[in-house]
Amino acid sequence: MAEEVVKARTRLDLTQKEFAAKCGLSHPTIQRVEGATISPRSKTYKGLDRGAEWPEGTARRIVEEGWRPEANPAPKHEWSAAERARMRDMPMTEVRETYEMFRRKSEYLAEIWIQEVMQVKADAEIEAKADNQSDTER
Repeated sequence: MAEEVVKARTRLDLTQKEFAAKCGLSHPTIQRVEGATISPRSKTYKGLDRGAEWPEGTARRIVEEGWRPEANPAPKHEWSAAERARMRDMPMTEVRETYEMFRRKSEYLAEIWIQEVMQVKADAEIEAKADNQSDTER
């Protein structure tokens, strides 16, 4: 579940706080979902479906059946006539610049994500060591 939620949030280009608001859930709930430290309840499933723009029941299927959204590709985007006309008339220099901008943004998001994951893991390790230390002091 955690991996699919991160993919959906990244696809939507949202921070955890923004995604939480879109889901109608708290930021800590999204943190726990993405950190795989929560067993979602009905409200959480519904919120994740709403926020990730998944069909109703998708989050529950991911958890209960191991279903993977990427195994069921989203329908191809239907471009409007105006969008297609804009594409047709776009100079190739602008096409290349736009492509590069999207590519860089994807790389940037991947870097931000890995930094956040590594920080969360480091924080969890420090917390676990502190818990172990306090247990041995008792």
